[in-house]
Amino acid sequence: MLRFRADSRDGILAPNCPIDCWLLANATGTDQTSTLKYGLYRLIVEGIRRVEGQIAGELELEGYHRRYEYHSGRPYWVSGNLIYHDHPGGYERGFDHAHRRWAWYRDGSWHAWDTPSLQG
Repeated sequence: MLRFRADSRDGILAPNCPIDCWLLANATGTDQTSTLKYGLYRLIVEGIRRVEGQIAGELELEGYHRRYEYHSGRPYWVSGNLIYHDHPGGYERGFDHAHRRWAWYRDGSWHAWDTPSLQG
């Protein structure tokens, strides 16, 4: 299974676009191997996170700007030329079930909304 790690939709066509290659076993035992079912699950989850990143507005938290990786939808933080995969202030991302949206929390308190409400 291949996953293109492009920075944009057009980046997939670039000849130097990085590619992840996942080797998946054709077995369903308990031997800790990744199956095709799990590989497809991971691609779907990344696609959902990518959509969440596209609908999320701008967010700045303690001087760090939140961005999303295009290929995986994973959030990261930027300050100047520095990139952080975890917020340096210790904030973690979680789902606020009461408001049905992703948010950033620290010390047990919600501090900033990350996405609009996902109520349908």
